[in-house]
Amino acid sequence: MTSQPPPPPPPAGDPSWSASGGQSAGADAGPRAGARIIDGILLAIVVAIISFVIIVPLILADSATGSTGMTSILGGGGLSGSALISSVIGLAINFGYYIGLDTTIGGTLGKKMLGMSVKGAAGGNPTVEESFKRNAWLLLSIIPFIGGLLQLGAAIYILVTISNDPANVGWHDRFAGGTRVVKG
Repeated sequence: MTSQPPPPPPPAGDPSWSASGGQSAGADAGPRAGARIIDGILLAIVVAIISFVIIVPLILADSATGSTGMTSILGGGGLSGSALISSVIGLAINFGYYIGLDTTIGGTLGKKMLGMSVKGAAGGNPTVEESFKRNAWLLLSIIPFIGGLLQLGAAIYILVTISNDPANVGWHDRFAGGTRVVKG
């Protein structure tokens, strides 16, 4: 009996093919959600500390001098200006975290802790553009009043699309041009 030759390798850039020559298993929605929760907790702590260090002195300076300083210029004064500054700081830190870690080490600390990594369309770490696109839904948080709800809706939609896809690929991975979160 003759053996069949192995199938040809997939086209270059196929995100489902690992560098070791085998199929990479896509990470399930549950562990991916767990990684986002871990990352969210870490980011909330960092954003709170940095916001506190920047905003409290601004509020104290405004109240001590009776002026309408930086917090007023950026949002109407007092706590509303502080909330705007905190939101901008939080968004910058979030994007820096996700894009920086995806492109340099192949995933966030939460993903690494749970044994996952992010692969770009070419098979290695995602590019800055790919990582920006796959995390673009985080920008919803800047919409006043409803941004947080829209962001929650997007996160739920992402989990649903991951769960309903046989390769565990979400719409944000497809939007990014074929990124993938894999085990290992």
